[in-house]
Parts: sequence; C-alpha cells; structure tokens
Amino acid sequence: MTLDQIAPVLEDLQCTTSSEDLEAFTFDLRKMVEARKMGIESLVKKKYGQQVFTIFRLLVTHGCAVETDQIIATTILDKQIVHSTLYKLCNGSHIDTE
Repeated sequence: MTLDQIAPVLEDLQCTTSSEDLEAFTFDLRKMVEARKMGIESLVKKKYGQQVFTIFRLLVTHGCAVETDQIIATTILDKQIVHSTLYKLCNGSHIDTE
C-alpha cells in the first residue's frame, strides 16, 4: 500500500504527522476512546431515550459499579424506571451487573 492509500485512514483515526518526517504518524488514544464513547452514548440515547441515556452516562462517568440507590438519588428518576432501565441496558449487553 502507498502512503496515499493509508493517509485517509490515518486521518479518520485523527492521527497527526510530524513536521519533520511526513511518513511518521502519531495518534492520541484518549481522543479515539472519547470518540468511541460518544458514539456509543449516541446509540444508547437514540435506541432507548433520554432517561436511559442519563443512567448510562452516569455509569460511564463513574467507570465502576454504582449502587442502584445511588443511581436513583443522582438521576432523580423513579425507582421503577431505574430498575427497568438497568434491565434493558443489561439485556442489550451495554452494561454488566455485579
């Protein structure tokens, strides 16, 4: 493959080239992870709605297990809605339960 064929793929990955060596590329892994996270959040919001997105966003932000009571207190959603939402997210393989 030539550099002309590879360059568009590297641009999609938000890679940057060094000013000294035009064939040397670097990429920011944090940017890639953030873009992927935003894409997943967008899909969750589109598929399940705002309430589910709110809970999903809380879980992603914490990055670890969160007690159901803490989710209810933080999101100010009804207990039944939180339980049904967590069930939907778990069945959709978007979260794991402990």
